[in-house]
Amino acid sequence: MRVREIMKSARGSAGKLSVNPDENIDNAALLMSDNNLQSIKVVENGKVVGVVTRRDIVANSDDLNEDFFLD
Repeated sequence: MRVREIMKSARGSAGKLSVNPDENIDNAALLMSDNNLQSIKVVENGKVVGVVTRRDIVANSDDLNEDFFLD
């Protein structure tokens, strides 16, 4: 199986969600929580420049922990 095959099954409204590199991590966490996402693309000038995961956010936030995503 190739990555391309997995990506097709993940397309839809959640696949279109992204944040920019300057986004506040609290806003990214809220977007991810509201849409039940484990990760979100980071897009700059129309190109994907990275991915942020729930683990990344929890590890780098003094205010958020894993319980935030369990709503």
